[in-house]
Amino acid sequence: MSSPFFFRGASMVIAATMGVGIFSLPYVVKTSGWAISLFYLVLVSFVIIQTHSWYWRVLKEAEGQRLLGLTGRHGGKIIFLIAFLSIVCGLLFVLLAYLILAGSFFSLLFPGQEKIIGVLVVWLLGSLPLLLGVRRFASLEAFGATAIFTVLLGFFFHAIFGGRGFSSVPVVTPELFLPFGPFLFALAGWTALEPTYETEERKKAGDGSRGVAWGTILAGFFYVIFISSIFLLTDTVSSDTVSGLALWSGWERLLIGLFGFLLVLNAYVPVAWEVHTSLEKDLHFGRWAFVLPMIAPLILFFFGIDNFFLAVSLAGGLFLSLQYLCMVFVASKVLKFSKREKLLAGFVSFVFFLAVLYSLLSFILR
Repeated sequence: MSSPFFFRGASMVIAATMGVGIFSLPYVVKTSGWAISLFYLVLVSFVIIQTHSWYWRVLKEAEGQRLLGLTGRHGGKIIFLIAFLSIVCGLLFVLLAYLILAGSFFSLLFPGQEKIIGVLVVWLLGSLPLLLGVRRFASLEAFGATAIFTVLLGFFFHAIFGGRGFSSVPVVTPELFLPFGPFLFALAGWTALEPTYETEERKKAGDGSRGVAWGTILAGFFYVIFISSIFLLTDTVSSDTVSGLALWSGWERLLIGLFGFLLVLNAYVPVAWEVHTSLEKDLHFGRWAFVLPMIAPLILFFFGIDNFFLAVSLAGGLFLSLQYLCMVFVASKVLKFSKREKLLAGFVSFVFFLAVLYSLLSFILR
């Protein structure tokens, strides 16, 4: 294993994983309790790391094909339609969630400015890398992950030395299933796998699969740090964290605004890139593949879809679960699973299927 490539794989997964989903987690912990939330953090991390491991092996066998094309090749028209809706439409929904909070972070950094300016800034800066090559994309992701980690540590130490002590948070509550969607949304970083693998293939240097696994583990660790920091600093935890910061000092709001703005920009890019790549390589959109990931999220935002927690829960529990089910399905077709792996694949699929079912029922019964 090459150490530089291990770092590249880990940093790209951290960058793709750590997005605005982190801001739903303090509310999830406050609502569902520490015990249930930590259980879901471990469970979701496990099934994601395992699925990433399988998909990394699939990429070695795929010869340039990607998830959407592989699903259609091995699953037929109906499964391909499900894959298209979950991957392309689902990832566009993720981009929408990023834009919903972009304006709030911009207002924290520049008080008095209209939120729409921040939305447009994030949309523009996050869309421009679609025109760049994968090699430069990887470098941007590594730089962004380092910047996010630095700001997060600063925020954590500020919370330790300047906080008011932990606010009251329950250990267990009746909200048993609430955390799954938000935690999956927060931990899903599969959009980094394909560009990481392509970079490895170009350099022919080592195996980045271990770095990919550690990227998910470190992201989960960073989430615990962030959640703890919020509870050290405030008793008021809103569903998006940001709207509950009205009483914070200017320095605290500036720090959380910078952290959030970096997260949005860094996570927006790989998601938009994945939509672009799927359209270009699997649906053969050619040079016009960048249009949909650039325009659709902004259109959805201006149509008034702006409920952040609903967006996170649906994107995580429904769309992302379907995406990971597609990965498990493709892996089961491409790889020669042992008996142990077949049992494990059944368990992982069952977990993601339950998430889909719960999300659909929650949405219908709202």
